[in-house]
Amino acid sequence: MATGDRHSDMPHRPFTAVAIVAAVTASMAGCGSSIALRSTPSSTPDPQQRYQVTALIVSNGRHGPELCAGPQPAIAPPECDGPPVVRWDWSTVTGKTTMYGTTWGSYHLVGTFDGITFTLTQPPTPPTVESVEPPPDFSPPCPQPPGGWPKISTQLGAYQAFVSAAQSPPDFAGMWVDQQSLVGDPGRDVMTVAYTGAVERHRADLSAIWNGPFCVIQRARSLAALLQIQQELPGIGQGLGLRYLSSEVDPVKDRVEATVLFADPAAQQALNRQFGLGVVVLTGEITPVSRLNRSRQEGASQP
Repeated sequence: MATGDRHSDMPHRPFTAVAIVAAVTASMAGCGSSIALRSTPSSTPDPQQRYQVTALIVSNGRHGPELCAGPQPAIAPPECDGPPVVRWDWSTVTGKTTMYGTTWGSYHLVGTFDGITFTLTQPPTPPTVESVEPPPDFSPPCPQPPGGWPKISTQLGAYQAFVSAAQSPPDFAGMWVDQQSLVGDPGRDVMTVAYTGAVERHRADLSAIWNGPFCVIQRARSLAALLQIQQELPGIGQGLGLRYLSSEVDPVKDRVEATVLFADPAAQQALNRQFGLGVVVLTGEITPVSRLNRSRQEGASQP
């Protein structure tokens, strides 16, 4: 489940059951989920296009500078198995660290990418600050009952039974909280529970256990189905020539979000055909440089 928190600077919820529900949203990341791309990919980026990426660059006695995108283990010195970076010169950059024969640092790169090698077309710069995404909308999609959502004195045992019962049916599709209270109170915060069918029956079953505020909705895919897609993505990505980095099931949006080194449009179309439009959404670490950004960067690099 995902939890909506309108007061992120407030104390953590005191109810253990909420933390149990929050574990429903699953993610896969790290070395074990990455697939090395050491041969010609099935589809390649545009050779005339310039690309950009903010990433960790690592070199050691075993390999030259390599681009390490995606989640990285918190170890020093870092290890990585990424695309080689051509025209890299450690003597021209600041912010690097050297330890036990390994040199690394985080930088923003602009250059060409053929699917295997990233070739710089201008000097690297300090890492860019990623834009902050707006917080997700956890508002319950159900219409508000007459007089507003009920507010009750929370009985933790009843709430835990409600959470357990909500997740038990095989067509369970996820659950999330729109936090209405300052400290996280299930007797006031509105829980949304999703299923793939029989909404009225599920609502009646849960009402017999819990009289607090909750909303029951229908979704196209169960959480189990989304998790199965997530499990299959590394192998599917390899077949499509993708370097898979990580993924996350988002039950609120009813989809799987996958981060890859380069999100080839042809690969996205293939996933749309296999799973349905918008069921799997690819996000690439290496992205095209827009013409506007390219002119600004080229102008800034002029002496």
